Amino acid sequence: MVGRMILPVGLLLFALFEMQENAGTTVAYFPGTDGRFWLSGSHLLLPLAFFAVHLTNRRYGPAYALAQAVLGLAALFFIDLYANNGADPAIQTVAIPSLRLAVAFAVAFFAAGFVSIIAFDGARGPYWWSAPLVGFLCAAIFFPLFFFPAAYAGLGDPWIGEGLTYMGILAGEGIALLFPYYLLRRIVPPLSGFGGF
Repeated sequence: MVGRMILPVGLLLFALFEMQENAGTTVAYFPGTDGRFWLSGSHLLLPLAFFAVHLTNRRYGPAYALAQAVLGLAALFFIDLYANNGADPAIQTVAIPSLRLAVAFAVAFFAAGFVSIIAFDGARGPYWWSAPLVGFLCAAIFFPLFFFPAAYAGLGDPWIGEGLTYMGILAGEGIALLFPYYLLRRIVPPLSGFGGF
């Protein structure tokens, strides 16, 4: 099991690091009601993390995909903790999020990941697109439902509208990621016992 988890956790950790590195990069679209641009590069990279989890689920099943999500988040936490303590100046160049934002992200990613993993596994079938589509749509719904209230409630930000907008963005990106998923199907075939094409 450990050998099978090295590549999936590495891919997820890479996606999470890229998200963290691009958290301060704002995208000049979808201004909030207060006129500020709230969408960041981190928001746009989140579907890549779910994409990595879906590929693991396709290949090894839901237990491995859930382990990948837990280990990826744990590794990111310990690396950030290591960087916060000033142990390595090279790692400190990545901005460490506030505790509230980090906890909100971890809870939302785990909850949305869990639901999308279960939905992906339940939607396996004769159509190659059914499982990843259902998985991406579940992630698109549940991540904003958990993240935006946990991160921004009580701060005066227009987080409800931003959360609903982000649901649509995540769903659109998930649908767009069906194309690379299609291309990777032969490289990442399901092991014996897991259905789907």
